[in-house]
Amino acid sequence: MYKITLLLFFFIATFGTAATAQTFEGTVQMQQETANGIIYDVTWYIKKDKIAFEISSASARGTSVVRFVPQKKSSSILMITGDTKKEIALSDISTDYNFGNIQTQEVAGEKNDYTLYSNKNTHYKISTTDVVAQIEVSSEIDVNFSEYAEFFKNDCGMYILANSKKKGFPINSVATDIEGNLISKTTFRSMQKMTIDDSKFN
Repeated sequence: MYKITLLLFFFIATFGTAATAQTFEGTVQMQQETANGIIYDVTWYIKKDKIAFEISSASARGTSVVRFVPQKKSSSILMITGDTKKEIALSDISTDYNFGNIQTQEVAGEKNDYTLYSNKNTHYKISTTDVVAQIEVSSEIDVNFSEYAEFFKNDCGMYILANSKKKGFPINSVATDIEGNLISKTTFRSMQKMTIDDSKFN
C-alpha cells in the first residue's frame, strides 16, 4: 500500500464560499521543512477548477522532482516523475491523524509576514489530540479545496477547509506534535498570477 503523507500545509480559511469558481490562476512557491530536517521546494499550480503541486529536493544524486495531480473523476492521484506516470487510488492513501476532535481559534494581533495585494492575512491556531499548528491564511488565492478533501487525508487544515466549504490558501505554517516536536514548517516564497498550461495537470 502506498503511504503518502501530505503534511505540506496545515491551515484553515474563513473566506468566501464554495458556490463560485476560484478566480486565481498562477503559481505559489513554498518551502517545507520536515521533522528530520529535510527541506523541499513546493510549487502549486492553480487554474480554474484544477490544482497540482510539485515537490523538488536536492541531494548528492541531483535534484528530484515529483508532481502530484488530483484526479477527481477516477478518485486517484496522478504521480509524475520525469516521463513516468502512475495513478494511486485514494483507497491506498493512508491516514496518520484523527481530526474528529479538531479545535480552531483565530489569533488576533499577529503580524502578517506577507500581505498579498490589498488583502489582510489572517492567523489561526488549530489543534487535535496529536497536532498543534499555527497558520497564516490569505483569501487572495481563492482555492476551493472542498472537492479535494479525500486527496489530503493527513492534513488537519484541509479537513476543516473542505468540511466548511470555504476558500483560501495557507501562506505560512508551523505544525508540531503535542510535545512540541516539529512535524512540518512551511514558508511562503512567492506568488505569481499567470496563465498555466494545461500540461501541468496531466
